[in-house]
Amino acid sequence: VLCKTMEIFKLSKFNFMSLANILSRVVLAATIIWIVVPNLQDTSLVIGYAQLKGVPLANILAPFAQVLLGISSFFILTGIKPKLGLLAFMAFLLGVTPLMHQWWLLKDFDRMVEMKYFQSNLMLFTLAGILLSGDTDNWPYTLKWLINPSRQ
Repeated sequence: VLCKTMEIFKLSKFNFMSLANILSRVVLAATIIWIVVPNLQDTSLVIGYAQLKGVPLANILAPFAQVLLGISSFFILTGIKPKLGLLAFMAFLLGVTPLMHQWWLLKDFDRMVEMKYFQSNLMLFTLAGILLSGDTDNWPYTLKWLINPSRQ
């Protein structure tokens, strides 16, 4: 029975790898949007938090980081320019993580909390790098046909 099931997955156009790819893209993009939308609805909170963390030019960089994150989610979700989306996501993490989660400067509970955020961002950065190293030109079920009708 297991062999027969595996044969079906190999033969079907919508196989397990396609399902994993699209499901991962949807979850990642939805999570990013879940973060970005409230932050852009009230940028004063994001700017204030960035200022509290000592980010230079926080009034410019904090909203810019949110826009960069939002753009990355669009490219990752749709599969349109996925390399650009992954690079934007990695740039966001590379810029934000060491500035916002300086766990090495803190003690006790605050240190532990910021270290967990830092580690989570490091893990996301690594996973985005792994995705980037793969075949992003042939992701299944993309909307690339919107910009290039020959790629249906």
